Amino acid sequence: MQINDHKSNWWLADIGDYLKVIANGCVMLQPIIILFLTLPFGYSQQLFLASLYNLVKFTSPAFIFGIVFTVIRQNDQQEKLPLKSYFTNKWDNNFFPTFAWTLVYLIIMPNLQQHGHFHNVASFIWQFFSGNAAPHLWYSVMMLQFLLIMPWIKAICNWVKHSYCRLAVAVIRSYLHQLSNFWALRWFKLELSS
Repeated sequence: MQINDHKSNWWLADIGDYLKVIANGCVMLQPIIILFLTLPFGYSQQLFLASLYNLVKFTSPAFIFGIVFTVIRQNDQQEKLPLKSYFTNKWDNNFFPTFAWTLVYLIIMPNLQQHGHFHNVASFIWQFFSGNAAPHLWYSVMMLQFLLIMPWIKAICNWVKHSYCRLAVAVIRSYLHQLSNFWALRWFKLELSS
């Protein structure tokens, strides 16, 4: 349910919006905490910073829940997501800024790249799409992946509705799908290493 402030004709934020803001702010703290960890602090201060870093690192589920909650809530009255307007909106608000900042990080600030610098076109593309152009971009890449699969998530929500039986079927199928992906990837890695 959306809350509408009729005086200013503005849609107020929901819990998903607050979760996204808090989680995104925490992710931006990661490189700052890492910088502080390189300073000569005592054991207890380093332990505190390392614990804070691990706490901050696990805000991604809150962020993803915020995305899913907000998108599902905003489109609750529709059977399907209006794909054209949905993806146009997501391109303007999410994909384009992420791509633009990734280019800035790769070209103007290459020292921020994770797991080594790009050295050819293939490694540039890898750094661009993997989120390794800067320490916090993995978060953006993960968010973009969820935005891409949101039409399927909406379809599953519509199918489940309020049925616990359907919810159980959806959870079990998701688990089996994830397990089969895990075993296929493990098998593929074993075949490559042989």
